[in-house]
Amino acid sequence: METTLSAGQEVFGQEQVERSRRYHRPVYVARVLGILLGLLTLGLLSFTGLGDALYSPVEDWPWWSAAFAFAALVVFVTWLVQTPLAYWRGYVHEHRWGFSSQSRSGWFVDRLKGLGVSIVLTAVPLLLLITAVHVFPSWWPAVAAVGAALLVLLVGFVAPVLLEPVFNRFGPV
Repeated sequence: METTLSAGQEVFGQEQVERSRRYHRPVYVARVLGILLGLLTLGLLSFTGLGDALYSPVEDWPWWSAAFAFAALVVFVTWLVQTPLAYWRGYVHEHRWGFSSQSRSGWFVDRLKGLGVSIVLTAVPLLLLITAVHVFPSWWPAVAAVGAALLVLLVGFVAPVLLEPVFNRFGPV
């Protein structure tokens, strides 16, 4: 009887492939749960009174500051809701498998850094989008499309230089 080898078994043994599966399966489940939790959070903030309650402290502010503050609040709430799952995936699971030696405080500092980066990379583009709607009421989709393309290009070049050193230390090889 002929057996077919699954992907990777030509290079790795059956035991290594199974170990990899035991490591990755719960991570995949945690990632899917994280996505669903994020969507649920955004849905609750969008379609229930929770979003209105979150927006009410800033609704009397100027539109530009309210837009930035509300986006930052939504990012923070989503971050807060997803933190327990992220802790399991990024700290507990990684330590259990021996893939991380980072301390709890180091993990949490990285998580806070990620929150700051997320707020900037979400609230600033959203503020720019809302500004385009205010300045170009008829043409804002075209302006937003060009702006989004330029933002992707900019982040693609700037991220390795500005964002990566926030989380990693680099030195000469």
